[in-house]
Amino acid sequence: MKHSSFKNHSIVRSSPLLKSDYKDYRPDLESDFNKRCAYCNLHMHSITTSFEIDHFIPRSVFKNVRPDLENDYNNLMLSCKKCNSAKGAKFHGDISAVQVSNIRFYDPVTVNLNTVFYRNEYGTIQSDDLKGRNMIRDIKLYRHIHALGWICEQISETIERLRHCIESELSPARKKLLTQALNMMNNQYVKKNQVFIARYNDPDFSIESI
Repeated sequence: MKHSSFKNHSIVRSSPLLKSDYKDYRPDLESDFNKRCAYCNLHMHSITTSFEIDHFIPRSVFKNVRPDLENDYNNLMLSCKKCNSAKGAKFHGDISAVQVSNIRFYDPVTVNLNTVFYRNEYGTIQSDDLKGRNMIRDIKLYRHIHALGWICEQISETIERLRHCIESELSPARKKLLTQALNMMNNQYVKKNQVFIARYNDPDFSIESI
């Protein structure tokens, strides 16, 4: 059952000056992608593991055939480590075409992924679209870690809303109740975020480790 939209922002690709090394595009990608993973929508500040630069058309595919795609900004995606690793060298398309495309996946820049994915009540990424379901499988967007990251972000946003409510509340009784709710949400966030970061950094992490 659909609980919420997949994401709340748009990706608008800019036209930065040509660079000789694709890694130098990182600031541009972070800005264009709102510092979020193109595939799972995780915010880069949610984890301690650095984000990576993904080649939408994989390097192993265009190597020695289309070397221009190495530094083609339109072929670069901001990606978290897990999504980049899962996507790997997966590719469907004609690498010899003038306008080559990786039709195995929806391009997160040209396709609004809100029309493809949504979140269920547990935060799991789902899709009613065949290509979308295949994309979930190929990039492993079904993993619990993606749902847990979304839950932590939802709690964090609730905490901010509670803080604003407390600041504007005039009734001492209501302010006390809101403060109690804020403390409870803070405790939940600390616990869940600790598990999320540990699990993201260490695939062998278990809840018994903390």
